[in-house]
Amino acid sequence: TTQYDLIILDAYTNISAIPMECITRDFLLEVKSLLKKGGIVVANVVTNADFRDKFAVRYDNTFSSVFPVHSRQVLSPFNPWARDASYFVNVIYSYYNNSLTDDTSLYTDDKNTYSLDRQH
Repeated sequence: TTQYDLIILDAYTNISAIPMECITRDFLLEVKSLLKKGGIVVANVVTNADFRDKFAVRYDNTFSSVFPVHSRQVLSPFNPWARDASYFVNVIYSYYNNSLTDDTSLYTDDKNTYSLDRQH
């Protein structure tokens, strides 16, 4: 029943291995349930910044399925044209639990509320 203002996910078994139970949708749903309204989830993931392996793509898909509105920031300098597929960097995923993060509305040509949605 305890909820938190900040949850940091930063679990590793070595430099690049995250325990598999910490990357599942089920785990992330449990994390989300522990977050207060207005709270923040921050996940530090060592991965390919440019989605060159299945883990990078599938973790992003998994995180996005639970936290659809989030930010993804590459912390380490990296070269997106490097040929080395094992080029790992720290990537921070951040989610801010507010009333708009469940909004799934899209802008279309027929119904565009852009000018109404901007805070002036």
